[in-house]
Amino acid sequence: IPDLVRVLKDQDVSVRANVAYALGSIGRGAEAAIPDLVRVLKDQDVSVRANMAHALMEIETPEAIKDAVPALIQLLQGPDEDVDYLKDWLVLGPFPSADLEFDFLTDIGGEQNLNPKAGQQVKAQDGQVLTWRSYRSKEAMVNLLEAIGKFENVTVYAYCEIANEELKKHGYIGSDDGVAVWINGQLVHKNNVARRVQLDQDLFEINTKKDSNRCLVKITQGVGDWGFALRFSDNRVLRENATKALGQIGSEAAISALTQALQDESRDVRLRITRALARIRLVDAV
Repeated sequence: IPDLVRVLKDQDVSVRANVAYALGSIGRGAEAAIPDLVRVLKDQDVSVRANMAHALMEIETPEAIKDAVPALIQLLQGPDEDVDYLKDWLVLGPFPSADLEFDFLTDIGGEQNLNPKAGQQVKAQDGQVLTWRSYRSKEAMVNLLEAIGKFENVTVYAYCEIANEELKKHGYIGSDDGVAVWINGQLVHKNNVARRVQLDQDLFEINTKKDSNRCLVKITQGVGDWGFALRFSDNRVLRENATKALGQIGSEAAISALTQALQDESRDVRLRITRALARIRLVDAV
């Protein structure tokens, strides 16, 4: 254990993250490392912090990890470091039907093999010629009413390329209406739904990654406003592990601190804290 604790200070992020995970795998036998794990909960890297929270959860000694309560709550309250929504796109449309299943891009290789450039043209089924155009959104939500126009029962595509370090494990997308997402030609998410767009309505995982990653979004439109918002983040695992660790503690100290934190201005933070409280009560009831 002392040797692993020393390596928690290593300059290499992956080394620190792996050591934290190893300590969690040891479980109760890693109690001596708790003070160091609590300290490293403030590590600058999100993956390291996530593994630290996981380790505290696996140690399963509530009395021993009470000191971690403030740091774990801070993880729930902390801002997302990688919260930026994608705003620079190539957009193409509208195609003359709201069909999430139909591939409108077969003439240029299809949805799975797309690599468009600004100015490239595509012929739609009704004979009109559409052009890939650059569009930069001013807000998190890409307003397709502004980018494409006011239409009913149509489909549009949006394309961008994402650097390796910017493509995180989880994708969050909101859409009006239906949505499909491809990463490097792989369909990673589809939701054929009629709704108003809100941030982070759907969650999906990314299992493919390259130096430069092709991202294609397909949106269907019924009537009214339409648009979408997409971001990638690793913070979901961090929040989940912190919530589980607090639930494992199951102490009055955790409940008191979490109840006070329910006054946070952020709705998202309040939701995380509510989940932690629910988990604590579930653990205490067992």
